[in-house]
Amino acid sequence: MSASEEMLREQLGQIIGRTEARVEQQLIQARGLPPNGDEARRVRSYLAPMLAGLAKLKKLADRNL
Repeated sequence: MSASEEMLREQLGQIIGRTEARVEQQLIQARGLPPNGDEARRVRSYLAPMLAGLAKLKKLADRNL
């Protein structure tokens, strides 16, 4: 593996780690809110694209690295 491939793999791993941490923070916040409130809906609306993006990042990491 070349140095640039290693750097890419490391950076992708860091991005995945940060995204997982953000998702976990959003889940914690969502659990503490009343389920039918506007705030809970807003938090859930942020989670959907974050989870989709995380899945794509993991698929990319598995496929290319």
